[in-house]
Amino acid sequence: MTRPDVEASPNALPDILIRVYLTLATIAFAALGLKGIIVPGPAVSAVGLHAEAVTGLNEARATYGGLHLAFAAVFALGLHRSAVRIPALCLGAVVCGGLAFGRVVSLFADGWPNTTMLGWLTLEIAATLIAAWSLRKISRRG
Repeated sequence: MTRPDVEASPNALPDILIRVYLTLATIAFAALGLKGIIVPGPAVSAVGLHAEAVTGLNEARATYGGLHLAFAAVFALGLHRSAVRIPALCLGAVVCGGLAFGRVVSLFADGWPNTTMLGWLTLEIAATLIAAWSLRKISRRG
């Protein structure tokens, strides 16, 4: 059964997509962040890096852990507070766009990575485009 208020709203699809996007971003970044905090060595070794010394583990916990958890917190706030929705989408576009940009540079500078990294690149490009499209839809409302 569908809700009449959702069908009647021209903003229903963008609003649903934004909620799905922020939910998935929250889950993905929280999962990566928790892994980076709890088991930093395996978190970075999964991408071919090695953190064994205290300084390396410190950096892995900060970058793969704390930073990803901070991103997840902003996405979660955007999901639950409309005043944070636009900043959360901007963060998603900028962070995922930056990650994708770095991976594309690496393709030319370093060569072809494994399929896992290509999968991440695909997701990051999609996440960037969805966030940008959502921001455009929101800006056209006002």
